Amino acid sequence: MLCEFAESGEQVIAGCGELHVEICLNDLEKDYAQCEIIRADPVVTYKETMTEESSEPAMTKSQNKHNRIHGTSGPLHEELPLLIENGEITPTQDIKIRGKRLADEFGWDK
Repeated sequence: MLCEFAESGEQVIAGCGELHVEICLNDLEKDYAQCEIIRADPVVTYKETMTEESSEPAMTKSQNKHNRIHGTSGPLHEELPLLIENGEITPTQDIKIRGKRLADEFGWDK
């Protein structure tokens, strides 16, 4: 359980899932504070990562069934997520500039 203050003055409580937070808030409200707590709807974030390349290729077809794409997936290079978070690589960047950088620095196909 993690508790911190937001700039808005709210107290943000984070836990290992919605049920975990709900149980902790009920305990806080009934056992410790013994008063009503004003709650906002929970915000649940999911963060997952890959640690190794997929063992089998995947295939998808276009809407008209004339095109097929085959590929495998794997973890990103360690530096790439930092560049994305810092705004150095963005989806709104010129596609040629972004593609060249991903190909040159990270070995991606253009």
